[in-house]
Amino acid sequence: MKMKKVALLSLSLLFAGSLVACAGENNKTEAPTTTPTTEPTVEPTVKPTPTVPENESTYPAYVAAKLGDEVTVRGYIQDKQGWWENKATIYLQDNVGAYFLYELPCTKEQYDKDLKIGNQIEVTGIKGAWAGMTEVLGSEAGAEATYKVLEGTKVYEAKPLEGLDSKLLLEHLTQKVSIANLTVVDVQAPEKSGGDIYFDVTDGTSILTFCVESYLRGADTEVYKTALALKAGDVISTEGYMYCYNNPQLHTIAITVSNNVLTKTEGALSYSEYVAKADGETVVIEGFIQARQGWWENKATFYVADNEGAYFVYQLPCTKEDFDTKLTVGTRIKVTGQKGSWSGMTEILGSEAGAEATYEVLEGKYLTKAKDATSLFGTPELLALSTQRVLFKGLEVTKVQAPEKSGGDIYYDVKLNDKTLTFCVESYLTGADTEVYKTALALKVGDKINCEGFLYIYKDAQLHTTAISAFKEAK
Repeated sequence: MKMKKVALLSLSLLFAGSLVACAGENNKTEAPTTTPTTEPTVEPTVKPTPTVPENESTYPAYVAAKLGDEVTVRGYIQDKQGWWENKATIYLQDNVGAYFLYELPCTKEQYDKDLKIGNQIEVTGIKGAWAGMTEVLGSEAGAEATYKVLEGTKVYEAKPLEGLDSKLLLEHLTQKVSIANLTVVDVQAPEKSGGDIYFDVTDGTSILTFCVESYLRGADTEVYKTALALKAGDVISTEGYMYCYNNPQLHTIAITVSNNVLTKTEGALSYSEYVAKADGETVVIEGFIQARQGWWENKATFYVADNEGAYFVYQLPCTKEDFDTKLTVGTRIKVTGQKGSWSGMTEILGSEAGAEATYEVLEGKYLTKAKDATSLFGTPELLALSTQRVLFKGLEVTKVQAPEKSGGDIYYDVKLNDKTLTFCVESYLTGADTEVYKTALALKVGDKINCEGFLYIYKDAQLHTTAISAFKEAK
């Protein structure tokens, strides 16, 4: 956890201080005390007041309040994210919603005796937000939050959610949730983030970053040890508190690993074995559909990848029903076909005369992250990333061709230093109704952009673009 600056959207208040989150500079002078594994049995320092019925939730009024307003919330303590400098950060929940109490003033004795997991408390403080996370601010200058202990205890079960739909996840902000059937894409070493473990997960449709927050679950906990051992391809079930840092980010308290989807089945070639095969030879590859370049005449073209490399499967025979229901993005498939090439692009030929390719749908979902290939722009080494999802930063647009001249596709030239390449928004891959197509139509000569997509080769490298954004110079 690091320190953060509070940004409130209320014009009537000016707030100072810093907030703790999973990003930023760590300037605390004292490490927090971790939550004890066994809660103290001593009596509270204050006498509890009568409980309030659960159906009288404070959550609707809290949601309706504006940033900067004073709010009073009630709920049951579900977890404690450490204590230091007479402040504590707490996950609070009731039967309707949940609250993130940031730096609630309390002594160490109060933290241990009053603020036990399960206890019901009422807190009055200022509503704030930072990087998309709504909070009750405990230590605002001149407006420190206060609390009182109520009667009653409760610890909620995690609410099961499906997939990584950001809108759904943000509707459960701060709540204890569980999400199953996610696949690990990448794991960052804790040394890079002050002891926290960040790991990317996918549901086959999108990728989000989750976190084992070291102040919430330290290096001696089971979840921390499990996260350290995670590998790309591991299929996991998770439980934790839904945090937000620009995007939904689970503060994870439990991980269970079931299997690994990157383990090849019998007969499938590794990527290096596939590369070594000559054109015309039969190949058997196994990977995950990353993008689909249209269906017509019972054939479809796919970008397929694993954690080693990528494959361009051209005109694979399939029915429209299979294309719509089985061969979706993220799906794991095994393809047997003939290796071939055209204008420098290596392919698996789906509909070669007398040698039609076949496929099998396997269990598992996986997406790849874009590789930053900016340093390879215009070099022969770039061609080795054929078919992979790549990213280029800081390119200058030098030419844009109207789509009417190329059957609906948008070709545009980009330059970096003294090298120029022609990129493409392929209308079969990302049509006129997509954001990237509309953005490409609006490009002007001189624009500085970032581009993401799949590296195609037509005599030279040519990105089949899936995203374009404005490039911003580093400050």
